Amino acid sequence: NLGITKPTFMCGAPRIFEKVRATVLSSNSTGIKGAISRWSFSVGKKSHEKRLAGRPLSGALGLQYKIADRLVFSKLRDRLGGRMRFMVSGSAKLNAKVQGWFYSAGLVIIEGYGLTETTAVSYVNVPTDPRFGTVGQPLPGTEMKLGDDDEVLLRGPGIMVGYHGAPDLTAETLVDGWFHTGDIGHLDADGYLTLTDRKKDLMKTSGGKYVAPQKVEGALVAAIPFVSQAIAVGDGRKYVSALVTLDADNAKRWAAVNGLAHADYDEIVREIDRWWGGPTTALAHPMFFYELGDLARVVEDDGQLVVVHRRQVGTARLVAQHLEGQREERGADEGEAGEAVGLRPVLVRGQGPRDAHADERVA
Repeated sequence: NLGITKPTFMCGAPRIFEKVRATVLSSNSTGIKGAISRWSFSVGKKSHEKRLAGRPLSGALGLQYKIADRLVFSKLRDRLGGRMRFMVSGSAKLNAKVQGWFYSAGLVIIEGYGLTETTAVSYVNVPTDPRFGTVGQPLPGTEMKLGDDDEVLLRGPGIMVGYHGAPDLTAETLVDGWFHTGDIGHLDADGYLTLTDRKKDLMKTSGGKYVAPQKVEGALVAAIPFVSQAIAVGDGRKYVSALVTLDADNAKRWAAVNGLAHADYDEIVREIDRWWGGPTTALAHPMFFYELGDLARVVEDDGQLVVVHRRQVGTARLVAQHLEGQREERGADEGEAGEAVGLRPVLVRGQGPRDAHADERVA
């Protein structure tokens, strides 16, 4: 309803912005229309440095941006109401690639940071001077420091007094007046905060390397427009894998513009596999777990394929346990998490047993 209400400001979770981007990418993927869209966003990306610095676009880049704006960017802004001054993303980390994509089209998304315990916002960017990848600077009156393990600690008038009826939890969380957020981050020279992960979410591989699951998950969702959600697993294991679900709406939308409007779901999946093709090094782990439809498909670095029916596994952790057993039986060399490995999903032909929950997305 944005085209009807024509808002000047909007708040949303990252998934909203990811879906808008994925819709555009899947709708304009082929032909002249696709080429124009890709060219326009490449021009938009080149404009970032000057626009963020407040410098005008001149010369060839200025002319190219005007053409891109007329052909593509203005239409995207119109679909969002045509009056949007800026948008705010919260509740989870927004992938910088998604943020930059919108900025290319003249749409500013800023990030903020806060918790219920801090009376909502504690840090925020300003739309006139956004710094992508950060949550901005602290609000007036908010003090911040990093703990020995880079945990974000906050103090100020907006911090809670304590948890109701939970003195032990309060004592654990509030130490000497500092609220321990449980988030890991770092500061740049200007005091802008970048959040990297949740302290308790960090995975430690059996090789001793710490892996931030959000980075793996964010890279998947941002890099592949057909991915709906992703969950990375790998704590205590020699490898990291990811459970991924396909966005059926975007897959069907892509099929419609590629002459497959009447194809069934399995045929669309096979065509996406052929279309996506070649390897990608967007993810730094030697195994890619790809879940589509009724079956779970797994592609490993040794080229072996493991098929796990969803009826047999309930969670990503159980899947990882199953895969570890499969790998140990074959004696494959898993390698170390953190290595850049070329990955390509290979989709299984044929039908598995129908699962009543097969269409559910991973939460």
